[in-house]
Amino acid sequence: MAASKAIAAPRRGVAPYGDRHDVSALEELSPTHPASTILDFATACVFAVDANWRFTYLNKPACDEIAAGGSLLRKSLWAEFPELLGTEVERQYRAAMATRREARLEAYYGPLGGWYEIAVAPLAEGGLAVWFRRIDDRKKAEEELRRAEERYRLAASAATDLVLDWNLETGQVVLWESLQSDFGFGDGVVRSRRWCAERVHPADRSEVLAEIRRCLKTGERFVCEMRLRKADGTYADVRQTGVVQCDARGKPLRMIVAMRDVSQQNRANNAIRRRTAQLANIFSQALVGILESGPDGRARLVNARFCEILGRGENEVLGVDVMDFTHPDDLAWNNAFLGKQRKDGEAFQIEKRYVRPDGTIVWCRVSVSFVCAPAGEIESSIVVAEDITQQREINERLKWASEHDALTGLPNRRAFDARLQAATIRAMHNRGTVGLLLLDLDHFKHVNDSAGHAAGDELLQEIGDRLGKCLRHTDLAARLGGDEFAILVEHCRGSTDLAALGNEIRKHLRRPFRIDGRTINVDVSIGGAVFPVDAESANELFKHADVALYALKGSGRGGTGMFRREMLEQALVVATQLDLARSAVSDRTVDPHYQPKVDLCTGRIVGFEALLRWHHEGRGLQPPDSVSEAFRDYELASKIGELVQRRVFADLREWLGQGLRVGRIAVNAAPAEFLRDDFAERLLGRLREHDVPPALIEVEVTEHVFLDRCAGFVGRALEVLSRAGAHIALDDFGTGYSSLSHLRDFPVDLVKIDRSFVEKVATDPDMRAIVAAIAALARSLRLSVVAEGIETEQQRRILLEQGCSLGQGYYFGRAIAADRVPALVDTRRTAGFPSM
Repeated sequence: MAASKAIAAPRRGVAPYGDRHDVSALEELSPTHPASTILDFATACVFAVDANWRFTYLNKPACDEIAAGGSLLRKSLWAEFPELLGTEVERQYRAAMATRREARLEAYYGPLGGWYEIAVAPLAEGGLAVWFRRIDDRKKAEEELRRAEERYRLAASAATDLVLDWNLETGQVVLWESLQSDFGFGDGVVRSRRWCAERVHPADRSEVLAEIRRCLKTGERFVCEMRLRKADGTYADVRQTGVVQCDARGKPLRMIVAMRDVSQQNRANNAIRRRTAQLANIFSQALVGILESGPDGRARLVNARFCEILGRGENEVLGVDVMDFTHPDDLAWNNAFLGKQRKDGEAFQIEKRYVRPDGTIVWCRVSVSFVCAPAGEIESSIVVAEDITQQREINERLKWASEHDALTGLPNRRAFDARLQAATIRAMHNRGTVGLLLLDLDHFKHVNDSAGHAAGDELLQEIGDRLGKCLRHTDLAARLGGDEFAILVEHCRGSTDLAALGNEIRKHLRRPFRIDGRTINVDVSIGGAVFPVDAESANELFKHADVALYALKGSGRGGTGMFRREMLEQALVVATQLDLARSAVSDRTVDPHYQPKVDLCTGRIVGFEALLRWHHEGRGLQPPDSVSEAFRDYELASKIGELVQRRVFADLREWLGQGLRVGRIAVNAAPAEFLRDDFAERLLGRLREHDVPPALIEVEVTEHVFLDRCAGFVGRALEVLSRAGAHIALDDFGTGYSSLSHLRDFPVDLVKIDRSFVEKVATDPDMRAIVAAIAALARSLRLSVVAEGIETEQQRRILLEQGCSLGQGYYFGRAIAADRVPALVDTRRTAGFPSM
């Protein structure tokens, strides 16, 4: 807590301290609003929270009081001030928020040891406005007031301030005012009866008149209290005592009345009565339990809240030692501590447990102070107990939540890291071993995208359950985040046993899951490492297990891979490439170059393929191989793909504006770009931004994209693109495993013969036969064929003879920058081939 924790709450439109504020205006208050400045100079602390209990406004006094001058805006009231949870303040706040009714209360705030007057009012658009101020000074002043009022009472009783001598026959009244009086009428002044009657407060006149008539009739003493208007126009409380003087026949002649100003005495008495009632109310209605015990420890006075805490009636508590209600496990140390503090006479605070008759345990924060006699011996003990059971439960839940994953209930990354550190330290001391397995679900995004996130969450819960069932009680399973899990195995016997455990876990997880009426199959990739064989610290053990996992996923998902030292070199290469890719993306240095595609018969350019190039500050223009690892990552692959597409479409838009006919431009799509089901929509959106017809674009995909779990997304994306007019090219044709089914199942317009076939077509008859077969198949399916990697005239002639009509390669030209494309197209408008 900064300076103080939030307390507060006022009446709608009426501040609790006499000032009026417009609550509706507070709802639109901003730091620059004139009203904000006004409230900043107010003496009361003011803040507002929205319906989610987040601070939306604090005036300057409130900032100084509860935030040490800092800012709490947009922060949660309960998160910033957890001490309020479980108190009457929280109950009143939540009641005001729920019922939209105002509330007022006074509350004692322990951390500051002070009392606050608080008021709360609901805001029209939701949330609450709160006013509060500290009232310690008022409470301290009350004792001083009581003492002062006693002095005033004694002084007033020692003198008579005013004497009235009323002649009943003439009606004249002579006023005799003492020196200490402040009525201001003067001494020896003659007034009329009417004048005197007008000095009496209108509300008291009938009562005074009735008392006068009684005394005149009976001759008894006149005793009455009233309010008398003084010379300055203010009223004083007056106590009157009078006698009637009669003649011999009993006829009243005059009336002598002595008046004493008892205003101060009345105020003192009223204050004492209010104070007594307030203390009684505070004692009986206090939110904390209060108990007074004698030197023998037996209760002599107890309030209702303490009885409620103990679960007993007042008659069951009075006369009993409160230690009799203490939890047995706390009794010994509690008695010892109390004895020491009693001997020293020092107040103290502890947390302890009381036991109710039904066995319920109540945790309390107990403050004990001692009342000592002048000689120093302890006369009594004052025990103040605050029920913190709910607070402790909340703290335990918060602690549990901070260390566990909310979805699966498994330990989270924070807790797992702590356990891993502790396990490696124990292993170092005991010469033991620690095994670590990192698990990554394969293609989990496909589950979320196809079955929904609710099904994905349920799947993760089921996986957490299965992990718990296939491990020893000494092993620890944790969810690190997303679809990543970890297994900690202490006393691991080596890599072989750890790999066997990984395979056993994988076998359990590969069993079909039944989620929401559908069957879901998953596979898992597992990387492992053993301490101290593979690592010298907990951090290094985690890093090396992660390296093993990444190496496994790079060579094909699924299975268990153990760490080997040579993996570090490959991991360094991967990390370097990813860093380079991130730099290229952030610096926007991606620069596509264009390689021509030509008619093998005429040499005419029929289109271009956009190839990734990017600029390195020190190495110059770089090929795609320098960042190949980036195309395994969805985020990086998508960002690079977007930059390439935007540059290509901008170039194409410029060429179209120049009237240049460049044919179709092919852009490559990495498999990772299809991991989300929006590839086609994003590409078509960029085409619309640049006003480029889809028919001028050719999207190249490799056969590998169909072998991944995102094949469903691929098929839908290609259908959408094809219907929009874009052409689809199947790259590296013939190098995959199911090429014919791809041609059948997807809207392919063109196949590209891989360069591995082309480079041997002139020397290997089998390769010529394969090329001829591909060309024949394409013709029968009405597909175009492009041969890649043509470098010689001989290759061109053979490919043309085998039925391949289009080609690209160094023989026709390397990839060139966009600004060189117009000149190349202009020089190649007529048939002909470059000379080698």
